Amino acid sequence: MKRKISVLLACVLLVSVLGAGCSKEKETVSTDGETITIFAGFSTAEPGNADAAFIAKVEEATGINLEFTVPPSSSYSERLNILLASGDYPDVIGFNDLNSQAFSNAVDQGIIIPINEYLKDAPSIMEYTYDYSWDAMKVGKDRNNIYGIPKSSLTRNDGYAVRADWLKKVGLEIPEDRGVSLELFTEMLKRFTEDDPDGNGKNDTYGMMVSKGENKNMLPIALSAFDCHGWQKYDNEPYTYMNPVYSQTNTNYKEALEYTQDMYKKGYIDPASTSYTSTDESDKFLRQNMIGIRRAFAGHMVNYRAQLKAANPDAELEFFYLKNKDGEIIGTGTADTNGGDTGFWGHWSITSSCKNPAAVIKIFEWMLSDEGWDYTMKGIEGVEYNDVDGVWVDADDKDGGKWRTNFVRRAANVEYFGNTYKLSEEERAGITEIMQIGIDTVKPTLDRGYVPEASKEIGYINYSKTMDETVSKIVIGNLPVSAYDKALSGWYKNGGEDYVKQMNDYIASLEKTK
Repeated sequence: MKRKISVLLACVLLVSVLGAGCSKEKETVSTDGETITIFAGFSTAEPGNADAAFIAKVEEATGINLEFTVPPSSSYSERLNILLASGDYPDVIGFNDLNSQAFSNAVDQGIIIPINEYLKDAPSIMEYTYDYSWDAMKVGKDRNNIYGIPKSSLTRNDGYAVRADWLKKVGLEIPEDRGVSLELFTEMLKRFTEDDPDGNGKNDTYGMMVSKGENKNMLPIALSAFDCHGWQKYDNEPYTYMNPVYSQTNTNYKEALEYTQDMYKKGYIDPASTSYTSTDESDKFLRQNMIGIRRAFAGHMVNYRAQLKAANPDAELEFFYLKNKDGEIIGTGTADTNGGDTGFWGHWSITSSCKNPAAVIKIFEWMLSDEGWDYTMKGIEGVEYNDVDGVWVDADDKDGGKWRTNFVRRAANVEYFGNTYKLSEEERAGITEIMQIGIDTVKPTLDRGYVPEASKEIGYINYSKTMDETVSKIVIGNLPVSAYDKALSGWYKNGGEDYVKQMNDYIASLEKTK
């Protein structure tokens, strides 16, 4: 009997020291007074007074102290890699890219721990995260464990912001349903280029510019008009699931390439697009009166309008969605940086150095709870904003607010993503309408952000550069559209076949669990 008591006592002592060990009753572990260290990527290295007030509120509500390490945003990836190689980890790390090598390596090396068991006590996190976001967070070799808390977003169909004052000038208008046919879209590009929409008497405007991909390659425009919706189920393909970009039977992507090339050759697309950055695009659209249409997320319209008015008080913005050949508004959302419909943009992961993961969960659970959400969404009244007749107005001495918006979000929450609480009732209704159309017309790609192992092979990596270069040359007219067939054939021979097979296996595995 004495031996049994001694063993039991030893176990109790071990639990009191480690907070784990013999007992797995995590709810008995106190979080009061706990300090959680967080490595985060924010746009400012130090919190402004608005952010500091919000963090203080979180600490007060949870009883947990928060300590942050925030490197310059320009060197975040580099500092993250150094951190992961050091062996000295904070409790929590923010990752901006689900498919970064740094994240996958950290999971494989056991630096990042699974959080499945802790989510059982996180009803708000579970309620306000898309179900399929958890599929994307099941990474690693077994793909059974969840390795992060998503920063939820809106899975949506993105449309286009357009200069409404230019539309009036050239005699065009957006249909009531906000759905624009490819024919009308083309006419907009043409008249914005040729009809002097800014009225300065100079030939210095364009319909739009071509955006670039992550690898700086030029991309085709108007993909939704050609029913290019990422990975979907098809009947007339050699594989059950296919992306039109990789299809050798479906011509949708090639048609989008052909259309883009035609618009470029006609001069409706700014020829300097090859040297533009996304910042350049914003400047030319919002401040320099150079382009009339920009691919956009409806939730950014509040900020877009403010920036446009600041540069040109008489300018106006509208928003529309493209219709396909059947007259339907359908599009594919790209919530995550890798382009897959994961339902989130970045995530938080808990490291093996964290002695109390339940405390970490408690922080984000409170931010998403009914008690904490208003603070998370708006900040602290009197510090970040003032409520003026039901409208959110920035406080006179507001400084910060950049950190708060990058902790967590409620999935599909239009009010948060559109900043509609900053608007009058009439303005709020308008923004809510256009955002809801995007939510209602989305056709999510089925890959959930998954990147097949085949993509890591050196032959695949090298040939992908050839694919990118081919697309770019086709877009600007230096190669015929038919050149894509040869490039695609080479892609299949250089790892593409395995890529498609592995993607099909992954999507099929998800479908089986539904």
